[in-house]
Amino acid sequence: EFERFYCESAAVRSEFKMYVPPMSDTLKNLANQVLFEEKNVNQMLPKVPVTYVFASRSNWHCVWGEIETRKHYKKLVDEGRQIRPIRFICIDGGNHF
Repeated sequence: EFERFYCESAAVRSEFKMYVPPMSDTLKNLANQVLFEEKNVNQMLPKVPVTYVFASRSNWHCVWGEIETRKHYKKLVDEGRQIRPIRFICIDGGNHF
């Protein structure tokens, strides 16, 4: 059944570029601006919360992304920074598909 729903060459063409420079650096920069820079959070759509949905049985890129985002979020909240509220929701047993 896996073969019916997954095409490795398509995944490489569409997803792989997100995990290597320069795209990975660009995505990280944009995410930081939108989620964690106080000026942007307070001026642009200040009342918009974010829900970060992740799955416990996903590939390591997705799991690592959630771990690092949550760690960075907690650090900034503990410092008293005014950042965008993020609610983290785990789909237990799910994957990124």
